[in-house]
Amino acid sequence: MMSSTEEITLMLTPDSADPTDDRAEALTAALRKLVRYGLPLAPGLVDDVLLDLPGVRARATQPDDRASRLAAFDGLLRWCLARFDDESLTDAARAMFGLPPGMSGTTLTQRREIAAAACGHEVHHFRKRIEPRLLIVLAWALRRDSDEYALTRAVAPPLARPSARPRVPADPFAWEAAEHAELLSRLWSGVYLLRAELLGLARARSMRGEPAALVAAACTALRRYAELLALTGRYRAAYGEVLLHADTGLPPEGLVDLAGWTPRLDPTQRAALAGAADGAGTELAFLAAVPGEITAGWCEALTGFNPGSATGLAADLGTDPIRKK
Repeated sequence: MMSSTEEITLMLTPDSADPTDDRAEALTAALRKLVRYGLPLAPGLVDDVLLDLPGVRARATQPDDRASRLAAFDGLLRWCLARFDDESLTDAARAMFGLPPGMSGTTLTQRREIAAAACGHEVHHFRKRIEPRLLIVLAWALRRDSDEYALTRAVAPPLARPSARPRVPADPFAWEAAEHAELLSRLWSGVYLLRAELLGLARARSMRGEPAALVAAACTALRRYAELLALTGRYRAAYGEVLLHADTGLPPEGLVDLAGWTPRLDPTQRAALAGAADGAGTELAFLAAVPGEITAGWCEALTGFNPGSATGLAADLGTDPIRKK
């Protein structure tokens, strides 16, 4: 029989983590420094090993500027704490860094007491046994984010305040350049519209929103997804298999995956959605044009509800479609 401490250690250690990995140890040590004062971050305490993570540099608006990378790391740290890998210890991890409302500026002793209570442990046991493992998991999440983000990232076109009304010369080359910039802007607009819908739906689901409202939000996300597919098809037909003038090797349809997690659909289903988006003027018209099994599968995967009944949200982990994935 394993002790409770051994069980927690096994639960918190990522399967592929190597305890002798120098990079992992450096990240953990850097996070340990940040825990002393918690959030908001003290810029002087943030080690370069954290600011030089590929995922941080990729998110920074000015990767060579330390302040820009600090802002990017602050957002990434808060995001990793908000979706901590082990939900039973999420509240403890957040409390350790002073993330919950009203905890900003509290002492380490106060944060440890709240964190220990959140996961049901005595403070001394938490400090000696649980806290080090929380930092290891958080370091691993930051490292995994960088590995994934660096391979599948794309940067939206930078924006600047215009100094005058835009003017396009009466020239075919200028028209083509403007047309490309317009379609690329519509593509990125579609990415962020879908991302907003998916984030809003995830938040509503975590707050146990009404079934009908969740299904309606999922249907709106499905339409945004379909519209983005239609745009990527237009881009591919006009400009080929790679996004032009973009810092990425992703194909146009690769932008769809950057918006957030969506149920896996086969090429035939994606083509059906793109066609429905192209020919629909309203959301009702769009949904009427989409095969019912696509809508049902999409809604059940994102909400746990069938759009025909909007009842019976799976509460246990064994039947929740999101947990299964």
